[in-house]
Amino acid sequence: MNAGKILHQVESNTVRLREYGEDVLVLEKVDIPRGAALENSDSGSFNCGYSVMAGKAQKILEYVLETRIDALVIDELDQFLEDFLLTHDAFMPDNTVCNFLKSYYFRPQYKSTQSALAAENGASFSFNEEIRSKRRVVQFVSVWCSLLRINFFLNPVTNSFVEELFCLVIEDRKRLEGMDDIVARMATIRA
Repeated sequence: MNAGKILHQVESNTVRLREYGEDVLVLEKVDIPRGAALENSDSGSFNCGYSVMAGKAQKILEYVLETRIDALVIDELDQFLEDFLLTHDAFMPDNTVCNFLKSYYFRPQYKSTQSALAAENGASFSFNEEIRSKRRVVQFVSVWCSLLRINFFLNPVTNSFVEELFCLVIEDRKRLEGMDDIVARMATIRA
């Protein structure tokens, strides 16, 4: 295969999300197991998915929250998510991650990265984005906590964030239906 053909193939499989004329997330279309965004699944059936090639740290975190968290299956490992959690300190300190998670938790309905990708593929979403955003943040923190174990709570930034998030979840439970499983997950994190 000549270099021009290879370059054309790579470009045709690349999706660039732009904001204000600047690439903020560069994704490559890849085959992923049907029903999951997990690289290590044994499923023989595949769908088109995306792998992160480059991007701004906060856009990568947003992509993780919107596309990886909902696909998690208990006791299965999402290698990309684990890699992100173990290496984010190199490009995004814990306090920045926690601040982003807090803003994502309060995020109103918006046109998300996942919605933009789905629109490109002709799909649409109709779900309660507020509850989903809260669930994603708590699930992300749960995975982060389970991966780092005691070191997660020895870090004053993440430990403080868990306490703040717990208070937010308890307050939201009073005004929103559908928060019971989120409250239970937070109680598990704090246990």
